[in-house]
Amino acid sequence: MKKLHRKLIKKPSRKSLVAKLDKLVSEKVRAIGRCERCGKKETLQCAHIYSRTYKHLRWDYENLICLCSGCHFWWHLNPVEATVWVGTIKDINYLVQMRQNTTPIKDWELQELYERIKEV
Repeated sequence: MKKLHRKLIKKPSRKSLVAKLDKLVSEKVRAIGRCERCGKKETLQCAHIYSRTYKHLRWDYENLICLCSGCHFWWHLNPVEATVWVGTIKDINYLVQMRQNTTPIKDWELQELYERIKEV
């Protein structure tokens, strides 16, 4: 009797999905093309208002800003001033409300999120 060899389609791991999402979202945020604080067009970085550890906000565009490396450094050194400033360009009430959500993100949701963001 012959054995049938089936090619298994391996699902991407959670770690690889997170890495793909991070890269995709970072590219889209940096595609803004200028620092949202000073307008500089070089050394752009994707910055998070709430830390990346909050997975449900990690890829939410309201939680992301495009900063040059200098402004990103300023952001981390001056949290009070940074929070006041970001309130002028982002919906802080939305973020505060969303921060209360502690529901973990499932692996299949990560894949769906990746597909949705890729289309934008």
